[in-house]
Amino acid sequence: MALLAVLFVGASGVLVRSVIKSFTVPQTVFSFPDQVSLAGATLRDSQPTDRSSQNSYVERFDSRFYGYIFQDKPLEVEILYVEGTGGSLEQFYENFEAFKQMSIPLKSEVRQRPGRGFYQLYTDQSYAYLSACIAPTGRSTVTFNQFIQGWRNHLYLLGRDYVDNRCLWTHLRRPLDAQSPAEAYEDLEAFWSDWQVFWRRRFPKLDSLKVS
Repeated sequence: MALLAVLFVGASGVLVRSVIKSFTVPQTVFSFPDQVSLAGATLRDSQPTDRSSQNSYVERFDSRFYGYIFQDKPLEVEILYVEGTGGSLEQFYENFEAFKQMSIPLKSEVRQRPGRGFYQLYTDQSYAYLSACIAPTGRSTVTFNQFIQGWRNHLYLLGRDYVDNRCLWTHLRRPLDAQSPAEAYEDLEAFWSDWQVFWRRRFPKLDSLKVS
């Protein structure tokens, strides 16, 4: 009897996970373009990157590196099309091993632009960084609470909400060199403003929610 009970519980768990997985938003085929042209920025490098997450709840669909000259200095961008992080920068770092060296230090700052959302600024010994999730709404977030305030594409099924949990995770960085963190942040924010506008108009669209 004990063995039958264990088998029943195990089978039930697999069935429940299968049902829940069947009613998620459909995966959208999408590839980042070779070029993203922004005013005042000169593209000098562009190449796909290979980032894999650490568990089955977070999935990367595509990612790419872009290198620019902006304000006469190098500025690097990595953007990832990801599902499952809930717009949380902390959750992102927990799930992508390659980014753990960039984990948020104690000295960091979250800033907000009205109508545009939130982003996080931080530094290490060599670089200044700006990170944010561009959500399907076009707004940016760095925490789960910020992300759920803008959820769209709800599907109410079996007593639960299934939502569009995708992000265009953007990580900007600039060498500090002779710049102070404040000066580097100013340049990163100027670049970010145009970058977010570009992608909020081009976020991969879902035609409909469907059972896969």
